[in-house]
Amino acid sequence: GGGGRFAVWYTYDEAGSPTFYITDTVPDDGSSFFRAVLFRATSDDARSSLKVVGEVQVTRIREQRFMYAWRLNGNHGAEMFSPVSGSTCPTIPELGNDPVPLLGHWFSPDTAAGGVTLLITDSTEAWIRYYYDNANSPRWVLADTELPPTVPGGNRMEVLDFRGFCIYCDEVTVTNDVVGTLERQFIDESTV
Repeated sequence: GGGGRFAVWYTYDEAGSPTFYITDTVPDDGSSFFRAVLFRATSDDARSSLKVVGEVQVTRIREQRFMYAWRLNGNHGAEMFSPVSGSTCPTIPELGNDPVPLLGHWFSPDTAAGGVTLLITDSTEAWIRYYYDNANSPRWVLADTELPPTVPGGNRMEVLDFRGFCIYCDEVTVTNDVVGTLERQFIDESTV
C-alpha cells in the first residue's frame, strides 16, 4: 500500500553481481524533472541501512522518451530511454473488465528480508525479487520467462540470476542462470 513514489535502480556492481540503489525523494506531480540522492542499501540481518553513493536525474524529453542522468561512486553519465514493449495497462478478468495498472514495490519494513518489484503491461510481465546475500550486500533476481502454468489463470516464470557490468565499467556479455521458478495467480483485487 502507500502510494509513495521513489526510484529503484537495478544494475550491477564493480564485480558484475546484481545490485540495486534507491532514492527516497518523491517526484512532484506533473513535473517533467526528477532529481534525487542515490542510496546503497545494506543489511545487518535485522534491519537495512542506507549510504549515499550518488545522485540521479530523470527528465521527460517527450511522450515515451526520457533521459536518465546519474552520478555514482565518483563517476557520471546519462542515457536516453524509451519503452521496449507495450505501455498500456492489461485487463485481468479476476480484477474486472477495465485495464488495471499493475506496477508495485513491496517490502517488509520490520525486517531486512528485501521485497519485490512488479511490472505488468499489456505485453510484458516481470517480477524482480531483491534481497541481501550472505555478506548483507544488495542483490536481485528477475522472473519474466513464461512457462506453462500449473494453477488456473496462473502465470509461471523462470527466475534468473544475472551477471553483467557496472554502469561505468568495461562492457562484458550479460549472462544469466536459471535459479528457480515463480508462479502467480490473481485471486481478487487485493490478493495475488
